[in-house]
Amino acid sequence: MLLSGVPAFSAGLAEGLAAYRGKNRVLVIHVRRFDQIALARQKQILRADGPGLAGREVVAFAATRDAVLPIFGEAPAGMPALPAPLGGFEAVLVGKDGTVKGRWNRPVTLPELFSLIDAMPMRRQEMRARGG
Repeated sequence: MLLSGVPAFSAGLAEGLAAYRGKNRVLVIHVRRFDQIALARQKQILRADGPGLAGREVVAFAATRDAVLPIFGEAPAGMPALPAPLGGFEAVLVGKDGTVKGRWNRPVTLPELFSLIDAMPMRRQEMRARGG
């Protein structure tokens, strides 16, 4: 389920993502623990199409209140740990402009993620520039 109308990130998280602004789209996966089944499923989904993620310039990482774990690409240096989400799992897509583009309370599928990204004006511009 795509969630909307929820507040954006804390100031600390926004600062941690600043290094990606203009370069990458970031999928942040908030979890209570790194051994959660939903996180394992999300990792499996993302690893199924590394070229698709790379082509869309996506990096992904999981974060708990204690640590940050890279899933695809590198986790940012100085990234603050995050408080556990209310439901135990939350995936958040942050665009290259630094704004939240989508939120899910379950693992997001690649078709959902890719269709959302591919509809973004910046992504459309990238595809035109690459002749695709």
